[in-house]
Amino acid sequence: MTPVSTLIAPESISRQTLLIQGHKVMLDADFAYLYGVPTKALNQDVRWNLESFPSDFMYQLTAEEKQEALERKISSHGQAITGLIDVMRQLMQAPAGSLCPIGFMTDISKLRSK
Repeated sequence: MTPVSTLIAPESISRQTLLIQGHKVMLDADFAYLYGVPTKALNQDVRWNLESFPSDFMYQLTAEEKQEALERKISSHGQAITGLIDVMRQLMQAPAGSLCPIGFMTDISKLRSK
């Protein structure tokens, strides 16, 4: 059997980990995504095989904790998207001294005039 560490990059795990009440946690949907299984199947497998997992492996978040976790995920995804947009803008700017712009033109007549 191949060790899990060779299948999933540690960076992928750390990006999905949240700190809630001083504990590092991962939402079931993120955990299931990393393993390529539906969330429902993951939860079902854990329930059917509870003796295979540590007692603190899984617990139910309160409504407030769930909201906090979702807000953190949305915030971190928003930061990543903002960073990606900034990089794309930089890539689309024409280099100094360039005769033609880099990127996409929406006006086809500009292409025909060159």
